[in-house]
Amino acid sequence: MTEGADGARPGVPVIAGRCREDLCLDAAEIIAARCGLPTPIDPRF
Repeated sequence: MTEGADGARPGVPVIAGRCREDLCLDAAEIIAARCGLPTPIDPRF
């Protein structure tokens, strides 16, 4: 996934049918494995 001009990654909406939240969680797991999870803060602060 490419980063924007400000270095932020674009958001990815994940949508599933009624009572199928498991599909959203499965998709989120795959996206996180492929793109990694950014650190929301600078830990050196």
